[in-house]
Amino acid sequence: MPLFGVTVTDPWVADGADAGELGGALDGLSGQDGRPPVVRVVFDEGVDQVFDLYGIDASAYVAPVENIGEHASVMGELLDSFYMRRYSVEQYRARACEYRSRLGHLVDIWEIGNEVNGEWLGDGVIDKLVAATQVFTADEGAFNELCGPFGLRPDERDFELALTLYYNGPYAAGVPTAESCWSDAGHAMMRWVEQNLAREGWPGADQIRPHLDYVWISYYEDDCEGIQPVWGPIFDDLGSVFEDAALGFGECGTTRIGRKVSYVRRYYVGMDSDDPDLANMAVSNPRYVGGLFWWYFSDDMGNPEVYGELQGALDSPFWVP
Repeated sequence: MPLFGVTVTDPWVADGADAGELGGALDGLSGQDGRPPVVRVVFDEGVDQVFDLYGIDASAYVAPVENIGEHASVMGELLDSFYMRRYSVEQYRARACEYRSRLGHLVDIWEIGNEVNGEWLGDGVIDKLVAATQVFTADEGAFNELCGPFGLRPDERDFELALTLYYNGPYAAGVPTAESCWSDAGHAMMRWVEQNLAREGWPGADQIRPHLDYVWISYYEDDCEGIQPVWGPIFDDLGSVFEDAALGFGECGTTRIGRKVSYVRRYYVGMDSDDPDLANMAVSNPRYVGGLFWWYFSDDMGNPEVYGELQGALDSPFWVP
């Protein structure tokens, strides 16, 4: 079933004077069958008992996420990729414990890792993802052993797990091409997946991969010299590794005002469009569910042209039940 997603990078708005504006904008993105959108909520670094940077912890998100949940399903981003290197394995585990304990009754999908093959994430990425997976797959007894002072809520809802990769071009035997934008070939998306999540007997393949319900791709054209990948084969390759997971985009967007409308149209409509200019966006994989999760929705929901394009996309065949 397709998931029509947007990202809310400023969830605090949902508990403030502008809560009605956000709620109304989300209501306007319900599908023709009344199915609400999926909102990826970005949880800020340091809002936890690990670092306590702001004098608040995960509990501060209860009211905002509760309010967002009245208008949408919720995917919680455990930590943005930019900050992952600041957390040790044990600190990442502790953050996972805290967030599941405090928000487990409100989140439908947990994104346990974001842009995990990115060159900026530092060391120990797989160990951190294993730690988070253990926390989010633990039953009550195992959770208590792993998480010490944190406990599961009796009203915790059933949830699914997602992982987001970062597309930066093909590996091409480690030789940079006009279609790639990586600096270290070991971080080319499919190469990294093959080395870290597909090798039988290795932690990524045995302890992470089997538990993933969604595998997303983050792609920003502005970060990759405007390259337009042919997405069908890319998602097919990804699906051959993650044989049981739904597939889609976990992030897209642009800060360039003049390009926002065309980018929304490309990603939210292009997968089954007959427009030749969008031919590279065609995806026929039966497990492709869309997602997209426009990163700049918090800013763009007040832009009539961008918001109107998002609403209009819901009339395209892919999203119509």
